[in-house]
Amino acid sequence: MISEKIKEFCYEVNITIEEYYGIIPINRNLNLNSFEEIPEDFRLDIRGDLRLSNIRVVPNNFNPKVSGDLLLNRVRVVKDGFNPTVGGDLNMNEVRILPDRFTPIVNGDLNLNSLRQIPKHFKPEVGGILGLISLRTLSENFNITVGWNLNLNSLKTIPNGFNPIVGHQLNLNSVKHIPDWFNPNNCSSLNLDSVKSLPKNFKPILLHTLSLNSMQEIPEGFDPIIGTNLIMNSVKTIPKWFNPTVGFNLFLDSVEEIDENFNPTLGGNLSLKSLKKIPEWFNPNIEDSIYYMHGVKLIDKNIKFLSWNNEEYISVNITLYKVKRKMGKIYKCKEVNGSKYTYVVTDGNGVYSRGDTLKQAYRYLRDKLANKN
Repeated sequence: MISEKIKEFCYEVNITIEEYYGIIPINRNLNLNSFEEIPEDFRLDIRGDLRLSNIRVVPNNFNPKVSGDLLLNRVRVVKDGFNPTVGGDLNMNEVRILPDRFTPIVNGDLNLNSLRQIPKHFKPEVGGILGLISLRTLSENFNITVGWNLNLNSLKTIPNGFNPIVGHQLNLNSVKHIPDWFNPNNCSSLNLDSVKSLPKNFKPILLHTLSLNSMQEIPEGFDPIIGTNLIMNSVKTIPKWFNPTVGFNLFLDSVEEIDENFNPTLGGNLSLKSLKKIPEWFNPNIEDSIYYMHGVKLIDKNIKFLSWNNEEYISVNITLYKVKRKMGKIYKCKEVNGSKYTYVVTDGNGVYSRGDTLKQAYRYLRDKLANKN
């Protein structure tokens, strides 16, 4: 028998009894932020967002199916059996303790940023970000699969057997010591911005970024495989043997001096923002620009001219431009499938340079010719 409390609730929020029990789906967002509690056995199937931002306790038998976001921003108590299926984000940022078997399915982000302890059978399925920024410790063999970022910003120590599978970035901002066995290859990016020294055998393989902003010295033999960015902005001295290969950018913004042994191979930019002047002999194997204290030096080693369907194109590093106008030794170009314009100029003898403005392109060309001479 349906209680009067449930009938009154359905009337107040304008849903049917069948919608309340999930027999018929609700094809809209449902905003219940004015309620501080809801009846038991609320098992709706909603094709939108469900907002319950003022309830403090999840009621018994509350296991909704939500195709959008489920917002439980003030919930502090979660009872056994609460394992919703959420197509968007599940926000429970005030929860500090979870029941032993917490296994929701969340296609978006799962935000548990006040959680202080992981329950024994914690196995959520998370397609987006898993936010656990208040956790300071983890049990051994904590291994979870996350579709995007795993945020463990307060974790102090990496536990034994720690090897999560993370689709994008693993954030370990507060970890200061790396165990000898820790060599992650199940994430795309790794943030270790509190680590000051590395073990000798630390050689991660990362598709995107390795961030080591507190490390002041590059350890001997350090040779990670990095697909996009290697960030070491506290390093002040570059060892003579250190010539990394990085898929895109290398950041060394505290380095004030370089010597003739330094010749990194980069697919993008080299950032040396404490370097006052680029030596004339410095000609690293990079594809784009050198950023230093007083400006930018454009490299553009890969300027190629292409022709297709009687149209002229210019490939600059990894970007394709269509030539819109040619004026002697000047090419005005527009990015293909984009809105950006650029200028390419030449001395007529095989030396080319590019700039966002015509004046900038000529300045870079003069620098190239001076270095060549």
